[in-house]
Amino acid sequence: MAETLFLRLSVGDLPVSWLLVDALGNRIGRVQRGALEDAAAQAHGRRVRVLVPGAMVSLLHAGIPTRNLQKVLQAVPFALEDRLAEDIETLHFALGDRDEGGYTVAVLRRTYLTQWLAQLATAGISADEIIPDMLALPTIEATLNLAIDAEEVLVSFPDGTAFSTETSLAPLLIERHLKNFRSSGHCDKAIIQAVEG
Repeated sequence: MAETLFLRLSVGDLPVSWLLVDALGNRIGRVQRGALEDAAAQAHGRRVRVLVPGAMVSLLHAGIPTRNLQKVLQAVPFALEDRLAEDIETLHFALGDRDEGGYTVAVLRRTYLTQWLAQLATAGISADEIIPDMLALPTIEATLNLAIDAEEVLVSFPDGTAFSTETSLAPLLIERHLKNFRSSGHCDKAIIQAVEG
């Protein structure tokens, strides 16, 4: 298995950050920051996982009973249409894991995805995977997992749900989610990680 470059894109013109990980998942060096072109030099010959800003992605659940993937992909936009403020024709839907009630779906504006792919291509980077940054946190049984920096908090719950929010809103949103979560599971531990600054 090859080494992996984790590349976290930022909002606007802020620097990107990246980290190399060996085939066993161990860090190689420290988190680096800079221009996308600087990160491109690290991408050659490595698997590239691009983490996009979670604040620009909605994670929703679509209750679709069929397992026929083609039918699911056709039905998802219409199943979620009433929960979205934008026209489904302007949105990109990425299917996630299936549970007994349906599928987790990442929803974002197509223009965001097009812009990210163009930026990567201009820098000479080919992404093997593009995921919302909060989904890079592991899902751990009975454990709330948080990564905190000065501006935002990434949160992952034991049931696989996750979100990204401003630091000031995090306590309220976590409390609200945990109240809803307690009816179907338990969460009695927390892992809190401070992002390198």
